Amino acid sequence: MKKVKILFWVILVLITCTGCSVEYNINITKNNIEEVINVTDYITSNRTKSDILNHYNMWYPTFVNFIEEGESIEIEDFTEKVDGIKYHDKTIKEFSNGYNYTYKYTYSKDEYYDSYVLASIFPETTVHEEIDKLVIRTSKENFLCSYEYFDSAKINITIDPEIYELNYTNTSSINNNTYTWILNRNNCSDGEIILTLNKIIDNDNDILNPNKKNENNEESIISKYALHIFCGILILIILVVYILFKKIKNKNTNSIDD
Repeated sequence: MKKVKILFWVILVLITCTGCSVEYNINITKNNIEEVINVTDYITSNRTKSDILNHYNMWYPTFVNFIEEGESIEIEDFTEKVDGIKYHDKTIKEFSNGYNYTYKYTYSKDEYYDSYVLASIFPETTVHEEIDKLVIRTSKENFLCSYEYFDSAKINITIDPEIYELNYTNTSSINNNTYTWILNRNNCSDGEIILTLNKIIDNDNDILNPNKKNENNEESIISKYALHIFCGILILIILVVYILFKKIKNKNTNSIDD
C-alpha cells in the first residue's frame, strides 16, 4: 500500500488557518469511533472570505493510506471528489467575518489509526484494542510546535459508559464520560494524550471486567444456594405433610376397625 503524500495539504486546510479555532471530537462506541472536527475561520488583513472558502472547498481523503482494487490512486486535483476515495461529510456555515466548517466521519475501530486528521495533529498515535481494553496513546509532540497560525486546540474524547469504563488517563479535565485535553504553545512538545479503557462487555455481551466478573460470580453462587435451600425446604414440607397424612389415615383406619 502506497502512502499518498498529501498530508501537508490536509494540515494546511484543517489546521493552519490564521484566526481560526479547532475543536477535535471523537466518540468511542461499541464498534466505531466517530470523528467530528469543528473549524471556525475568520477573515484577516491578508485573507479574505473568498480565500477561506476556496481553501475549505477542496476535497482531501479521510485516510492516510488508500487503494482501489489493489492499486494506489494518485490525486492531483483536490477540487473534485475522486471515485473510490472516502471523504468526510462536510458542512459549512457563513457568518459576517468568516465561516464555520464541520467535518464528520465514522471509522471502525481498526481503521481509526489511519485517520488523516489524527495524523495531522500528532506525528504518531497508537490505537490498540485487546479483548478486555482499548488504549489510545499519542506522541508527546503535536502540530502546534510546527505551525504558527494559532495558539491552541481542544481535544474531546467521549466514551459509551455501557461499553467502557476508565482505567487510566493523563488528563484532569473530565466531565461525565468526556475527557478533554487543551493543546497550546506551552505543551506542544509535551502534549501527550493517554487514555486506557476497560471493556465492560464484549460483542457477545459477555462481562469482561474482572470486578464485574467477580460480582456476577458471587451473585450466581448466592442464587444457586438459594435455589438449593428452597428445594430442600420444599422437600421437607412434602415429607412432613406425607407423614402427617399417613398418620391420620392410619388413625382413621384403626378407628373403623374398632
